Amino acid sequence: MLLTTTLEPKNRKAWRTWLERHHAKEKEIWLVFTKARLGQVSFTYRDALCEAICFGWIDGVRQRMDDEKYAQRFSPRTKASKWSSVNLALAKELKAAGLLSPSGLASLDQARFAQTDSNEPSGPFPPAWFITAVQTDPMALSHFQQLPPSHQRRYVGWISSAKREDTRDKRLAEAIGLLRENKRLGLGPGEVRK
Repeated sequence: MLLTTTLEPKNRKAWRTWLERHHAKEKEIWLVFTKARLGQVSFTYRDALCEAICFGWIDGVRQRMDDEKYAQRFSPRTKASKWSSVNLALAKELKAAGLLSPSGLASLDQARFAQTDSNEPSGPFPPAWFITAVQTDPMALSHFQQLPPSHQRRYVGWISSAKREDTRDKRLAEAIGLLRENKRLGLGPGEVRK
């Protein structure tokens, strides 16, 4: 995948400043992040997502750059794009805090018409049973937390879809092993098919 324009903000304020200047005219930007396991993180994916939502932007695909860095695509939200319940709740929190720009407010106003139907799990995500199990392996937990939300949902969905308790337990153990190795579930290159 071709990374067009990249940006490596030092902090949340620098990203917000870029968005203030460019959100209305740019089509996309790839934000470069240092992997959390290196312990040098001053700007997180969640910081980036919050500020993007403030300006009517949304995160997209993630691309590995090397062993230390990855890039996440951010672009303006289209009128047809659907909101996850997690991002919608986050946008409402940001609005209550007075952080949404006029573009962010307009995007949120359109959200009630484009919100995804609830095929997403209700309640807290990830579920407590999952966190309790994954916390037994700090490396697996760290890798899980670095995954984009869609990949986190794949793991939880795959485990939750098991009809029998013993199958669920086997999948949970397998998921912890895959997460420890920093593997993703999916159909893409380098992803594990389940």
